[in-house]
Amino acid sequence: MNTLFDDKINHKSQEILSLIDTNDNVFKYHLDRFKYASRFNIEELETHRKASLEILISLNSRLKKYSEKGKPLFLVEAKETLADWAIWPFVRQFRIADIAKFDQRKEIKFLKSWLDYFLTHKKYPIVMKKTKPWNKENKSKIFMA
Repeated sequence: MNTLFDDKINHKSQEILSLIDTNDNVFKYHLDRFKYASRFNIEELETHRKASLEILISLNSRLKKYSEKGKPLFLVEAKETLADWAIWPFVRQFRIADIAKFDQRKEIKFLKSWLDYFLTHKKYPIVMKKTKPWNKENKSKIFMA
């Protein structure tokens, strides 16, 4: 028996997975080719920057929609979800590639506020903790939940 509640949860889960899929398979593709253009094709740097920015603008539109309703700035139903936590580190990478240009962009003002939330989050130092590169001589690193 499928209830309205079950349908809403299923739709929300699909929305979260869709956002993460776009991030991991489309945004990340363009981000790498923009951020590391010298490793790929330097002549296509602007093409990949623009493609990345289009995705960021679409995320900004989602955030703006919730902001206009007076709700918190999160990507799905104005609630913090796995989508937010899976995507913000990649938005951070895009910003780091050209901080001045990113910070000057008016068309992503809601996205910048959203990113600032995570950059100042109390769990940021835990999530972004640097680790030594793996090599076979090092003992395995066990990550605790």
